[in-house]
Amino acid sequence: MQKVIDYLQGRYRTGVVCHNNLRASQVLETEQGLRLVGWESAAINEPYYDLAVVAHNHQLNEEQLNHLLRCYAGNEDFERREHFYYSYAIYIYLETLHYWMAAGHDLQPAQEQVHETNIDTLVGLLHRLGA
Repeated sequence: MQKVIDYLQGRYRTGVVCHNNLRASQVLETEQGLRLVGWESAAINEPYYDLAVVAHNHQLNEEQLNHLLRCYAGNEDFERREHFYYSYAIYIYLETLHYWMAAGHDLQPAQEQVHETNIDTLVGLLHRLGA
């Protein structure tokens, strides 16, 4: 994880207001357009972090992820994709720590499965990044 942290610290540009917990249930369609609700986790952050939250919470496959990144970045720039995966690794790491701390040693079977899936995802991301 130190390589991931070092990478992001060295490339962290201007922070933006991020939701930090974006899910489909927090997007409302109104006559004025889409509105986001549930801003209690909002903070200045790396914008790719919000994309990582969306990708993970909605279990996007590679094709869907490519589409999301093209829509956000306008192209399939390798550097932006790599930057996204570093942000994704941070999100999974923090999500796993949060989940583990909240549940303690009393994980239910369904919680254990989520925790194991997060660990597998994080390990896969770290291998992908050569970390």
